[in-house]
Amino acid sequence: MSTAALTGVAGCLGDDENGEFPDQRINLISTYPEGSGTTAIAHRLGTEITEQSGADVEVEPIGGAAGLRGTGELFGREADGYTFALLWSPSQPLATATNPPDWDILDLSGVAEIGAYTLSLVANPDYEFEDFHDLVDRYNDGEFDTVGGLAVGHAWHITLAIARQEADWNWSNFVTFDGTNDAIRGVAAGEVPAAITTTDVAITADQEGEIDLINNFVSDGDPNAPDVPAWVDDLGMPNIDFISRYNLLAVAPPDLDADRRDELVDVLSDCVESEEYQEWADETNRIAGMGATGDDVNDMMGTVIEEIPERLDLDELLEE
Repeated sequence: MSTAALTGVAGCLGDDENGEFPDQRINLISTYPEGSGTTAIAHRLGTEITEQSGADVEVEPIGGAAGLRGTGELFGREADGYTFALLWSPSQPLATATNPPDWDILDLSGVAEIGAYTLSLVANPDYEFEDFHDLVDRYNDGEFDTVGGLAVGHAWHITLAIARQEADWNWSNFVTFDGTNDAIRGVAAGEVPAAITTTDVAITADQEGEIDLINNFVSDGDPNAPDVPAWVDDLGMPNIDFISRYNLLAVAPPDLDADRRDELVDVLSDCVESEEYQEWADETNRIAGMGATGDDVNDMMGTVIEEIPERLDLDELLEE
């Protein structure tokens, strides 16, 4: 598929001066490249918008700079409700905190939270960890010292670092992988005894016996993996959802009119809550549904930026 793919009937439907929103083409920016999971969601969402409203949707995958290139694109677009982007919190708020751009992500117009995924700890089944507490004990006894995840300073790395503090878990070496599948392969091959990864992909790998799903890092776990111990509800650890639960957010250019925002929220709600979209989410182990809207979306991103320095010395972590 091309870099900018059209979903729906070709052509625009005109302007909306006398019609109901939306009645012209919607530009949906994916802040990750074509072929990414985020862009796959954007295409599926675009299809649903077209089916529900009749409006064309142009999906624009604009990847780069940990999602900030596509996010920054919103600052040059018109705030008319016909352009919005999909981004992830904590990813993009964290990226702006560690590598500040020349714009403030909190100036964007929050529209809605429309989905999520969670992070889990996976381990090599050959080690036969009984549970998370057994894993921590064996690390602390010196049997293991290495864990895996994505890049140093990435939200996955920070989740493990906070978990290390909260659980008195003595891991000292962090091995980086290129993505979820790479991390799972690394665990299965014995490159690392355990790693953090996305729960949706880990479910399949666990079912196939490649890895063991040890625990979920979200307070109440993942609805697609109800038997995997949850960080707060089952393990009794302090809540770290601000970093371990990835929230899929729809955001628009700054200063979007509140009435137009509410109209866009209604469009997204009709799509995300539709039977077809929910079936697709279930088939792919995704969490789809309407959550926070409006200013609460901005508050969610702001919490990431505020909370990390209070929970962790990021500079010290990056120097390890």
